[in-house]
Amino acid sequence: MKCPFRTAAVLTVSLLLLRCGEDIYPRMEKDFQEALQSAIDSTARSKGLSTAVILPNGITWTGSAGISHDNVRVTPDHIFSVGSIGKSYTAAVAIQLCAEKRCALDDPIHMYLPSYDNIDSSITIRQLMNHTSGLADFADNSEYWNALFEDPSRMWGLDEMLRVFVKEPEFPKGKSWNYATTNYVLLRKIIQDITGKTMPEIYMERLFSKLGLKNTFATNSSALPEMAIHSWFDLDNDRVYDEFTSWDRMAFASSIGSEVWATPADLALWMDNLIRERIVIPEEFEDEMFDFQSPCPGEEFIDGYGLGVLNFNTQFTRGIRAWGHAGNSLGFGAIAIYLPDYDVTVAMMDNTEKAEAIFAGLNNLLEVIMDNIPATE
Repeated sequence: MKCPFRTAAVLTVSLLLLRCGEDIYPRMEKDFQEALQSAIDSTARSKGLSTAVILPNGITWTGSAGISHDNVRVTPDHIFSVGSIGKSYTAAVAIQLCAEKRCALDDPIHMYLPSYDNIDSSITIRQLMNHTSGLADFADNSEYWNALFEDPSRMWGLDEMLRVFVKEPEFPKGKSWNYATTNYVLLRKIIQDITGKTMPEIYMERLFSKLGLKNTFATNSSALPEMAIHSWFDLDNDRVYDEFTSWDRMAFASSIGSEVWATPADLALWMDNLIRERIVIPEEFEDEMFDFQSPCPGEEFIDGYGLGVLNFNTQFTRGIRAWGHAGNSLGFGAIAIYLPDYDVTVAMMDNTEKAEAIFAGLNNLLEVIMDNIPATE
């Protein structure tokens, strides 16, 4: 039985964790906070970590540990890049357009896009979304990163990026699985061409404003949200992080179609609405979204990939089933998951290139959840 609080606005509390009016989690706030601080303390290169946990009653706990920069502590109000979790927003919009009959999952992409070298025009929208297209990942192309760092302020058009940086396919479409951001750049171009709007405009209109995600932003330029946390990146490979916030993100954001930023509370609310509440996409597409393609060769943390969401390997999540997405971008790491066995949603965000504290932090947090919340039957 669902607690009635879950269907109302998600609330943030700082002192008391209540389950439908009963104080049954008296230690969890302290344990959650200690879980974050322990992760920061145990990882020499860590900087900051921020987390939101939506409990079975719909109440959200937020906490943070570590620094943004200098002596500035991380707070729950700091905003991070969500990295590849952005694919879940893109997939949701694509499914909405399919429901509106403006496209279909099994449409070949040549119906919407021009031809490109190294991109099979008979690949379908579904194959883009579940990474079975066989396309090479431009993010594995060193020439792409060289171009970004040589001129980080350059505005890249998606058409130009796809023509310059996509190499020969890994395999014929539908024959295997390969994670490739190339798929979602193509999908964003299709969405923009269908709607005649930019991805930031589309996200705001269809997702952020409707779901009350007031601390979620998308940009395809160098603009950063006001509360953007400082990021850290090892620029010279000396294993010492360099403060990276002054680096212009124009080339990066424009080349992928847009970069999404959010607080952990907003990110948790997004994943909760998408996976647990399932109010983002029409019901008739739910089975499609959660049809996880497996195996996923080369990805030790992924057991299966659906349409913009993935099924995590339980060896990574303390044996607990977890659905959602993870992501890295320049100077950031993030994970957002729903735990169906505990009816809990977790978002955790890190402000370092390698997400130094996120694995320890998630492991610690899951232990607290398992110790305090009964598993669902």
